[in-house]
Amino acid sequence: MALCLIASAACDGQVTVESYSGSTMGTSYSVTVETLGTAPALAPLGRVVEGELARLEGLLSTYDPASDVSRFTAFRGTGPILVDPDLVELIEAALDVADRSGGAFDPTVGPLVEAWGFGPADPALPDSAAVAELLTHVGFGRLAPDRSGGTLAKSDPRIGIDLSGIAKGFAAERLARRIVALGYGSALVDVGGELRAVGSHVDGRPWRVALEGPGVQAPGVLGTIDLVDEAVATSGDFRNYYEVDGVLYSHILDPRTGYPLPYRGFSVSVVHSDATWADAWATALTVLGPEEGLERAELEGLAALFSWREPGAVVTRETTAMEGRVAFAR
Repeated sequence: MALCLIASAACDGQVTVESYSGSTMGTSYSVTVETLGTAPALAPLGRVVEGELARLEGLLSTYDPASDVSRFTAFRGTGPILVDPDLVELIEAALDVADRSGGAFDPTVGPLVEAWGFGPADPALPDSAAVAELLTHVGFGRLAPDRSGGTLAKSDPRIGIDLSGIAKGFAAERLARRIVALGYGSALVDVGGELRAVGSHVDGRPWRVALEGPGVQAPGVLGTIDLVDEAVATSGDFRNYYEVDGVLYSHILDPRTGYPLPYRGFSVSVVHSDATWADAWATALTVLGPEEGLERAELEGLAALFSWREPGAVVTRETTAMEGRVAFAR
């Protein structure tokens, strides 16, 4: 969400800059790769990128009934079912963040996402009784991933998973690893605004990207940050929401209450060595809010930037690990 590439590399010598872009997971992606020389091997990289994203979407999409996520959600049993190893690994990461955030992040929030109309269904407003009933079928402790067996199980047949708060970061990380495995050392991957830098520009400069936030009246650029072999993810309520009878409903749900976060013009950006964790923690800290979230981020040693809208101004707060990293816009 809400991040963009400021500039591609331009340096002396024979530098090749190749860019690929398209649509995936209901959003857009872009990949920029730099090499020294003509690098003819770059030609098939576009197909690798497209193939990897198609594979991941086939695992994680809630819109595709044949995806591993959809199959698991539709399964009305409690025995283990075979799923792709990548999904098992992703669920393990999600459960770790869920536990450490006190349930502010929860991959079993799927039934609530659908009920509130932020999934494949149209926007809807469930009543309090429906929310309370759905909450009885939400709980990250009811998932049981098994990496050795390549399976995933649930203790409640009605448990459904939704990984939208971590999937784009996971996709960015997986693409970065594929690019490195092919022998490239300078790249920037963007999946739905979750960014993963591979190395730096070929001339040694870091990748400089913009951090977007709520703005005083409309979303805007808060500043820039430099990345070298790092990821940054932003979560917030200022982009995806709907309005019913004058009330704004954010797309981010609090798994602990079953209700969308109140719209307030709020965002959190997290820098991490792994885009998967950056994405999940950005989501969790957004749910926790500016006070509890900042405290949790400090305890976890996370580099995080919190921003929120107040009358006539945007307030920003940084964790200790983030201090000095953001060049704020004037």
